[in-house]
Amino acid sequence: MARTRAEAQITTRNARRQLKPRKKAYWRSLGPNAAIGYRRRPRGGFWMAGEYLGEGRYREEQIGVADDHLDV
Repeated sequence: MARTRAEAQITTRNARRQLKPRKKAYWRSLGPNAAIGYRRRPRGGFWMAGEYLGEGRYREEQIGVADDHLDV
């Protein structure tokens, strides 16, 4: 069974700006075996997709660059 991840506030640029840069991604659950993640770096962040494969195995993949520095 997949372990429960702590829900991070990654839905807005202001919320993501509050997060500290780190190697591990911040995750939000999409379902029992899927999650969307945000990995923050000092110069901006990027989005991750995560999937629980079973037997303690996970797959993570970078899926795009976040709009952290986009001027709207």
